[in-house]
Amino acid sequence: MSLESEETELSKTRYQQGSIRRLKRRKGTDVWVFRWRNTHANGSRKETTRVIGTVLEYRTKAAAVKAAEALRININSTTPRPSVLGMTFGELADHYMAKELDVDQDEAKKTKAYSTIEANRRYLQRWIVPRWGLVSVSEMEPIAIEDWLGLLGREPYKLANGTRLKIRNIMSAVFRHGMRYGFLPREAEANPLRYQP
Repeated sequence: MSLESEETELSKTRYQQGSIRRLKRRKGTDVWVFRWRNTHANGSRKETTRVIGTVLEYRTKAAAVKAAEALRININSTTPRPSVLGMTFGELADHYMAKELDVDQDEAKKTKAYSTIEANRRYLQRWIVPRWGLVSVSEMEPIAIEDWLGLLGREPYKLANGTRLKIRNIMSAVFRHGMRYGFLPREAEANPLRYQP
């Protein structure tokens, strides 16, 4: 393949947003489905759909869109890295929860105790995602995270050192997850928590 044709091929690859649609069922409750185009090994493209959940589970389209974030990251795992680096920490945390916390632990590569799963999810939802969820992973700086962890130890939060260490370790696990799945470069520099003591 020539350099020119390789550049043309790469320029065709875009970060897919996919689409969310509400589908009526002949029997039962309507469902939300996520649709995207899948590229096969031979280069052909085919529309693929996956059910996100029922309209009872996700009452609004906005709720269905949020539930589809982990799927959106998965379909873009072969997108050139600069596009994927635009993802937010919240999107990466959603993928981490879907792949490492929401899976059947009998089938997990590295099993976790139920208490660990629930604690990690609670720390992510209560402390980490509200602060960092909308921040691009490429913009997360070690000193900003260190300052935030320090702030959590003071009024009005006064979290214990062990709790702040747990929060730091969970954030680091999310970054390592992103490296494993190819969303972040696999060098140590991709994890801003490498500088934390």
